[in-house]
Amino acid sequence: MSVKSLRVVITYTGVGVLLLLLPLLSAFLIDAIGARSLSASATRETPEPPLPAPPIPAIRPAAPRPAPSVTPKKPVAAAAAKPATPLAVRAPIPPAAKPPVEPPRGGDARADGRWSETLRTLIEKKDFQQALTYLLSLPPDQQAHAARMLFNAWGRQDPQAALQAAQRLPEEVGRQSILGFILALWVDLRPEEALAYLASSNQFAPDFGWQIALQSLSANIRENGREPLDEAAHQRILASAFAYLNSSGLDEAAYDRAILQMIGILSQDRIEDAAAVLLRYAASGRMSAITDPALFEQMVVTAKILGVSFGARDYAAAVEWGRAMQANSAAQAYFLSNVAYSQAHQGRFPDISWLADMEPGVAQVRVIAATAMGLLNASGQTPLGAQLKRQLDSDRFDPNGIAGILQQSSLPEAEKSALLTEITRNL
Repeated sequence: MSVKSLRVVITYTGVGVLLLLLPLLSAFLIDAIGARSLSASATRETPEPPLPAPPIPAIRPAAPRPAPSVTPKKPVAAAAAKPATPLAVRAPIPPAAKPPVEPPRGGDARADGRWSETLRTLIEKKDFQQALTYLLSLPPDQQAHAARMLFNAWGRQDPQAALQAAQRLPEEVGRQSILGFILALWVDLRPEEALAYLASSNQFAPDFGWQIALQSLSANIRENGREPLDEAAHQRILASAFAYLNSSGLDEAAYDRAILQMIGILSQDRIEDAAAVLLRYAASGRMSAITDPALFEQMVVTAKILGVSFGARDYAAAVEWGRAMQANSAAQAYFLSNVAYSQAHQGRFPDISWLADMEPGVAQVRVIAATAMGLLNASGQTPLGAQLKRQLDSDRFDPNGIAGILQQSSLPEAEKSALLTEITRNL
């Protein structure tokens, strides 16, 4: 597996999770073209639910950034694809002395079979050092295949020793891809141990190291046939991945994308952990500091998908997490409105009486508008629902207009009255 392939697989795990879920959840999502008009205007403290122990490290504050070169209203050209970050490895260890086993010459099919048999015998005996010495004596055109054979076995048996030994491979054999392959094996088999090694090593460039840390989170969820981890181990892995992220040296945009990837992976099966990360992210103020409109929109989509997933699974718990987020931040507004929408779109009128305890602002109005739209569109798109969607898309809300739409609707009188009461009380 090449580094490039590894990075593609891992990227699909994080951002790809969101993009693959998006079509499935499209009936629930509330688009937000004017997302950047939201701001974190809270002044009062909001209660924070207990985070998993050990607590997730605080998200690093946003660094000062220059003003964007284009306004958000203008289309932003897609950035040119960056080449994969090469591994920064230590100086290679000098090759060992020539092995006593005489290597075959290239170009002979029978010789090819002899070297593979010899190598396989050494691997079966777990004589990995001798196998490596033998591998390095093979003709160059045979070393790449031999390296995959050897390090597939060695990486499963002793990944740390295999990583150190792989540095003896010449680059033309694919040393970087072999290192990535061994790390991928390690995080699948023993993610906590692999993360500890990664944090203590200076071998790897920050971006590549984070991709491996991210894969450890995914392996943490999948379990891959190994013994299930207890809750404490899950939390240690999450805390270790977060600590690695904070110390990784990623630039500001890469750091924000890493948060998105982390939330996407955790939302698969660790949804309260995902909400905890979003809560910390909202409290850090980083969302309002993003200058790239495309990146900001990705963060909005992340909050919306998480709100839909969490609201459908446990509405009351999702509301509590959302209320603990920074009041009227973009994260809170999009998360809570989609929590309510996930219920309303299924034809269930959600309890939104908790709005009375929230600070007035955009989060309240989005929840009311999203609830009304979900109820109106529960059986399919309607013209009145489309009118509410336009307000949600533009982030320009007209309470009297929302009330008028409700009064024209054929919603049951009890639901209509309850929503009109919330509008009167809160807007």
